[in-house]
Amino acid sequence: MHQPVPITANGPRNILMLQNHADPSTAYSGALRMRAALGHRAELTTIDDVGHGVDLTNACTAGRLTEFLLEDHLPGHDTTCP
Repeated sequence: MHQPVPITANGPRNILMLQNHADPSTAYSGALRMRAALGHRAELTTIDDVGHGVDLTNACTAGRLTEFLLEDHLPGHDTTCP
């Protein structure tokens, strides 16, 4: 059996996290702990929405994801989308 891989801030800055604030399956508090564990490597985009899975019809969320995927760019700060 494999040992769990530790989650640390060591590594490249290449992680974009998208999280609904009221996700019934993945608690927001867990996303905050993961974001803290990843340190400088990640940015968290929080969507003020419910449900499991992020709705990309939200222009703010879609813009962040598109910029990350097409330009390999993280803007430099966590964001909350309406």
